[in-house]
Amino acid sequence: MESNRGEADKCVARARQYLKSGELERALKFAKKSEHLFPSTTAKGLINLIEKKMTDPTPSPEPQPASASTASPAASSNMRNRQASKKPATTAAATAAAPKNWTPAQRDAAAKILRAKTHYEVLSVQRTAEATVIKRAYRKLALQLHPDKNQAPGADEAFKAVSKAYDVLSDPQKRRHYELTGEDAPAASPSRPGQGPFRPMTPEELFAQMFGSEFGMHFGPGGPYPRRRYQRARARHATDEDQAPAADGRAQMLLMMLVVFITMVLPTFFTPQEPVFSLRQSSPYIVPRELGVDPDVKYFVTQQFVQENDPDTPHGRRRIRQLEVTVLQTLLRTLDNECAVQKRDKMESLRRAQWQGKSSDDIDVIKDRKLPSCERLQSLHSHRRG
Repeated sequence: MESNRGEADKCVARARQYLKSGELERALKFAKKSEHLFPSTTAKGLINLIEKKMTDPTPSPEPQPASASTASPAASSNMRNRQASKKPATTAAATAAAPKNWTPAQRDAAAKILRAKTHYEVLSVQRTAEATVIKRAYRKLALQLHPDKNQAPGADEAFKAVSKAYDVLSDPQKRRHYELTGEDAPAASPSRPGQGPFRPMTPEELFAQMFGSEFGMHFGPGGPYPRRRYQRARARHATDEDQAPAADGRAQMLLMMLVVFITMVLPTFFTPQEPVFSLRQSSPYIVPRELGVDPDVKYFVTQQFVQENDPDTPHGRRRIRQLEVTVLQTLLRTLDNECAVQKRDKMESLRRAQWQGKSSDDIDVIKDRKLPSCERLQSLHSHRRG
C-alpha cells in the first residue's frame, strides 16, 4: 500500500482542482480513487466534503460590482445595502423558477451509491453472492437510477457505478481479478490480429442488453440512445400485464380442449380390433372350419365372420383365403414354439437322469419320448411340400 501513496496524493490534488472548478462528480471520483489506493484522513475528509456539497448544494455568492472611483464612501455603503436587500429575493425567485424533476429519495439513492467503496457495496450484496443475486440487485438499482427516470444530482455517476459493478461481478474472471487485487481488470486485447481496439460495454448498452427493447434502446452508428421515455415504456409494460390474464385464460381453455380431444377422440382411432379366429373353441369363436391345405387342421371363427363372408361370393372367398393364410402362419409359429419347449424339456430330463445315475432302461425311455408338436410341425411342412 505504501507504494501507492504517491499516486494517491496525485488523485487528492486532482480532486481538489475539480472541486474548486465545481465539477463535483469528477472530484468525488478521484477522491475515492485516492482512498482506495492509500487510505488517509485527507481523502476521507475530502470525500465527506464533496458528498455534502452534492447532497446539499448551496448557491455560490454572486460577485459584487465595482463602485466608481469618484463615488463617496456613503454612496458606496448605500449601494451595498441595496444590493444586499435585493439579493435574497433574486436568489429565491431563481430557485422557485428552476424546475425540480427529482425527489429527495432519488437524491439519497444516488448519494448512497456514490459513498460506496467497493463494487459489492455499490450493489448492496455480500462477497459470497451468487450470479442470480448480483443480477437481481443490478436490475433493481438500474431501474431506479436510469437517466430517463432519475435526474437527481449524482444519479448519472451512480448509474455508471452500478453498471461498472455489475460488469465486473457478473464476469467470473473479472470478479476473481477484482477480489485478488482490489482493482478492475484491464481491458481485453483484440482476439485476432487486425481487429480494432476493444471497446468495453457502456452503461446504456449493458442496460439495453439486460432489459431488451422494453425501455426502447436503439443502437445507431453513434451508440445507443433512448427512443422512448421511461414512462412510456412502463405504461406499455403495465398494459401488457393487464392483458396477460386474458392470454393465460385462452391458453388454459386451449389446453383443456386438447386434453378432451386426447382422452375421448384419439382412443377411437387406436382401439385394437378383436381377432376373427382362434385355434381353440371358445366364445365367441364357436363356428368350426377346416383349413384348406390340411383338413386335419381346424380353427374357429365368429358368427359375424360367417355372416359377412359368404364363400359363394368373390369377396367372401378372398377373405376366407386371406384368413386361412393367417391361420396357417399362426399355427406354424405356435407349433414351432411348442416344439422348442418340448425339446428343451427332453434334454433337461436326460441330463438329470444321467447325473442321478439312472439305469440305461430309464435313459432309453427318456430318449424314446415323443415330441407331439415337433411331429405335427413336420407333418404340416411335408403336407405343404407334397
